[in-house]
Amino acid sequence: MLYIKGRSNSPFFYYLRIMKNHNMNFTVAINAYLDYLFKVKSYSGNTIESYNSDLNSLAKYIIDSFETEEISRVNPQMLRSYIAHLTREGMTNKTINRKISAIRRFYKYLIYKDYLQVDPSLQLRALKLPKRLPTVVQSNSLTRLLEDLTVDKMDFNSFRNYLVVKMFYVTGMRRAELNHVKITDIDFSRKTIKVIGKGNKERYIPISKDFSEEILDFIHIRNRNFEIISSDYLFLTDKGEPIYPKLIYRIVTTELSKITSADKRSPHVLRHSFATHVLDEGAQLNAIKDILGHANLSATQIYTHNSIEKIKNIYKKYHPKANH
Repeated sequence: MLYIKGRSNSPFFYYLRIMKNHNMNFTVAINAYLDYLFKVKSYSGNTIESYNSDLNSLAKYIIDSFETEEISRVNPQMLRSYIAHLTREGMTNKTINRKISAIRRFYKYLIYKDYLQVDPSLQLRALKLPKRLPTVVQSNSLTRLLEDLTVDKMDFNSFRNYLVVKMFYVTGMRRAELNHVKITDIDFSRKTIKVIGKGNKERYIPISKDFSEEILDFIHIRNRNFEIISSDYLFLTDKGEPIYPKLIYRIVTTELSKITSADKRSPHVLRHSFATHVLDEGAQLNAIKDILGHANLSATQIYTHNSIEKIKNIYKKYHPKANH
């Protein structure tokens, strides 16, 4: 089953209107939903592909196990059977919960569009997840790393790698957000960077005077290094093309491996480190939420756990009665 990027006057949508009052099959329903995510919700291609994969996985299981392609015939027991199947396959609870979320959103859309009268996903419950604190690198280690990386700013690759790591740490950006930063997104007079986050939500992240000057220095080296630059993206490959997610990941992993032996050495570790360190320094949780681009405060509150652990360690180390 493939997602069809059709137009509202196409035969596909004529067929969809006819099917509205009949038994809609998975193919039609999934394509309609993905088109809604693309045109109305403005979701990214990667997000839509994730929904496409999750929903088609469900469809295949229902068709193979219960021999029906009709959406209206799917009941809560079938959905629970699918979740049990994923567990037997050894899938993690976190991944299964993502699929449950996709299924719930899918059925919410079908109810909203009046393609279904009863939502069989209402009885699905998210699986319990073990409490895991975000991986964080100590601030003094990151400071030392950034100092070491500033050795040769005249070399394009070295300067770029340094700036990639530093931008993650001083802004808390996501990898996809940094990947799409353009020179025109940076306001050097106001010292801000415009970021397009999840759901195409726009936010502005403040930067320091010193960091903005480093960006200007990098732009100078960037422009001098390539005779022709066809892109306004800030970060480029060594061939002058826009940087891509895997290269960003490789840069961060390589540099973080110099200062930490933790299993996780991804760009998200730098995002976690940013949030934890500014919280430790007294920043308000709501301010951190806005900088990170979280939709709600609950997503930001996870960083308070790291701060609590830090307080506990200080207490145990310095209080004379802590261990009695």
